[in-house]
Amino acid sequence: LAQVFASTVLVDLQGKPWQPSSFPTFVITACCPFSEPLDDAANLALHRSLQRRLQKLPGVSMEEVVGMAPDGSWKELSWAVAGISEQQAIDLGRLYYQWAIFRFNEQGRAILGCWQD
Repeated sequence: LAQVFASTVLVDLQGKPWQPSSFPTFVITACCPFSEPLDDAANLALHRSLQRRLQKLPGVSMEEVVGMAPDGSWKELSWAVAGISEQQAIDLGRLYYQWAIFRFNEQGRAILGCWQD
């Protein structure tokens, strides 16, 4: 599973490579809980649920991005989020049953596991 996360490519909604505009930025998805494939409507409902939750947090900036396999064989709508703590980001990943999220800072990209303590 870690290999899948390590190979994930992040793009904007136009399919262009995405980079964060501030640090730290966390990329969180609500799609495909515990890597179980869901239909597009179910994934979109989860994505919008996460959006509504993020919009309630003070000082948050967010951008819609897509996490995908390098070959395009899978894609998941995600949110690139700044203005929250690492623990808040991990907690959101847990809330939506994600194995991991991404953190971007000055050192680059890191995978943060949501289920190991």
